[in-house]
Amino acid sequence: MLLSIIIPAYNIENYIVECIDSVLKIKNIKYEVLVILGESTDNSNKIVEEYTLKNDNIFMCFQNARGLSNARNCGMEYAKGEYILFLDGDDYIDSNKLECAIKYLMDCKSDVLVSEYRKFYDFDDRYFISKQINDIKNNENIDIKIKKFLREKKCFWNVWRYIYRKDFLIKNKIRFKEGTYAEDLEYTTDIFLNTDNICFFNDYYYNYRLNRKNSLMNVPTKKRTIDTIGVIESNIRKLYNHNYKYKKLFYKQYAIEFILNLSGLYEINVDDREEVIRFLEEKENVLSIEKYYVAEYAHIFIKIFTLKCFAYIIFILKCIKRKLKGTLLNGIFKKIL
Repeated sequence: MLLSIIIPAYNIENYIVECIDSVLKIKNIKYEVLVILGESTDNSNKIVEEYTLKNDNIFMCFQNARGLSNARNCGMEYAKGEYILFLDGDDYIDSNKLECAIKYLMDCKSDVLVSEYRKFYDFDDRYFISKQINDIKNNENIDIKIKKFLREKKCFWNVWRYIYRKDFLIKNKIRFKEGTYAEDLEYTTDIFLNTDNICFFNDYYYNYRLNRKNSLMNVPTKKRTIDTIGVIESNIRKLYNHNYKYKKLFYKQYAIEFILNLSGLYEINVDDREEVIRFLEEKENVLSIEKYYVAEYAHIFIKIFTLKCFAYIIFILKCIKRKLKGTLLNGIFKKIL
């Protein structure tokens, strides 16, 4: 078995068919599909069961609503493939491009492949293709490649844009931290800390759906805010405790993400804000761990005007950005946020 594709599926009856059908278009590699089911209240589980009855390389596993991290860990335990790919059940792949990515990964003999990706909106025709790898050349050394990849102020930690060699994950005991949000960020930090044998695929095979109705990702909560800030802060410290070679590049990305997530203070229930403020104040000093002007200015502002005030400004800027989405002025706010 060459490839194991792990798909968590929970209340996505409107999307899971497109997702699985995209995988079934794979023709030239031997693969299995592991669909990890929760306690869905729609027809998701029934749809998946019908697929398993018709396809001998599709399997389902129940994990009793214990979250996305547990679902992925469950899939990893049962995976028989040499390589592992995580695919969210409301997204889909381009099978031809995925086959090219797998072939490239095998030729490179790398532990991990990272690709570009295509993001698209659920209710209109807009789409965007990431451009983090487009100027990375095959003949460049890995140091240059990683620096080019991390210099972009764009999200690089989504685990679905990577393909992993299973033996590498097992050897380094890399698993998802369960019971928390922002699990992708911690997982990807551990990947980079354990290998620089990474190849960069200058195309996309993954199609990532934005603004899905009823998505849990769109619901701000006290736990999501606390978990996300906590994971960012702990992983910054992990990088510096390891004295990681590329820690400054990671820091710039994670510090910005830390700042942006402060806006969550004003997106959660009012009754929860005081508790969250106390938590954020305990973590805020991470913005002074490195000389990076964005983090330094934020840290100084917070010390003078309070974290609550700074978080409100970030919240207002994010609201303005959402209002301007699709306009020319939105480009300006993309530079700010």
